[in-house]
Amino acid sequence: PDQRGQGIGTIIHRITLTLLKEFSASYYVGSTDVNNKHMIKIFKRSGCHCRDRKGIYKIYSGTTSE
Repeated sequence: PDQRGQGIGTIIHRITLTLLKEFSASYYVGSTDVNNKHMIKIFKRSGCHCRDRKGIYKIYSGTTSE
């Protein structure tokens, strides 16, 4: 927590993208929860664009939903 807000995540993400290019990756797909504002900022700072949003559905044992 004491390292938050210093741009370290953005630096690590950019290094990772650079390594992927060196390995001849033709594209990168990253994902995060829609509520993870920090990771969304990292994606945007690295030049990533939101392609689409997906929902995850879960049912808990012993419950029903309508």
